[in-house]
Amino acid sequence: MVVVSQNPDIERIQDQIACTLGFTRLIDPPNEIEKANILKDVKKILVILDDVWAKLNLVVVGIPFGDDHQGCKIIITTRREQVYSSMGMERERINIVHFDVLFEEDSWDLFRKNYGNVVDSNMVNAIANEVCKECGGLPMALVTVGSAMKGKDDPDLWNKAARELRKSVPTNIESVDQQVYRSLKLSYDHLQDEEAKACFLVCYLFPRDFNILIEGLVQYEMGLRLFKNVDTVQEARGRAKSMINNLIDSCLLLVSDERGCIKMHDLVCDVAIVIGSSKYFVRAGCSLKDWPMDCLDQ
Repeated sequence: MVVVSQNPDIERIQDQIACTLGFTRLIDPPNEIEKANILKDVKKILVILDDVWAKLNLVVVGIPFGDDHQGCKIIITTRREQVYSSMGMERERINIVHFDVLFEEDSWDLFRKNYGNVVDSNMVNAIANEVCKECGGLPMALVTVGSAMKGKDDPDLWNKAARELRKSVPTNIESVDQQVYRSLKLSYDHLQDEEAKACFLVCYLFPRDFNILIEGLVQYEMGLRLFKNVDTVQEARGRAKSMINNLIDSCLLLVSDERGCIKMHDLVCDVAIVIGSSKYFVRAGCSLKDWPMDCLDQ
């Protein structure tokens, strides 16, 4: 299984598949073609390509399909159905499985799992149900909102959360559902630690699906003077660890497979860019090397 993401890195995808298969000799070949030829040697394999956004040339990666390799099966997860046709896959030879939103009962079960049984109390049960329904049955929305409200049993806070979910209006972000935007914005707003908010906004400045080195993040945060009353790197590391744990518990960051690293989900990154646009100048995927002229004029 390998995460492709919006800006696929072919060599990274090849190396990740190779490491899973135990192919150490893929590290030495200097180009993608040699790596692809080695991957084709596998006789029987299931390849899961997660989070595919656009056409991915399977031949270039080294993943044969169709009549070229009967022993290779491929599963693709995507939020864009046109992806499969752009990759040359014949509709009659593939199975498309649509994942719909959760039913109301399942939504409530997932919501309770992330918040706790306190939502069953008479004080917050009715309004908690309303908040749950505002999530529209979307798992990411249910998880993030449930985590944001965890440990809160004040009905006023729940009423405020319901109002925020109803009022928050997302900008036009492709693939980001309205309820997902609202839930992530709510989770961000409910972070009581301002330094954790700042840390979150620094994380979205990294490339998508990037393994963010925590030690590097500490250095950036110290350079940007985001820590208050911190005099040493050791203190900064401790503060960063606390903030990162807070963001992971709030479902705004993910634990990475790489040791000492964290990651940010693509959808979270899209929403974070909108939230942080008032603090930072960001143009995602443009590979900016100089300030744009319109910014210099301001």
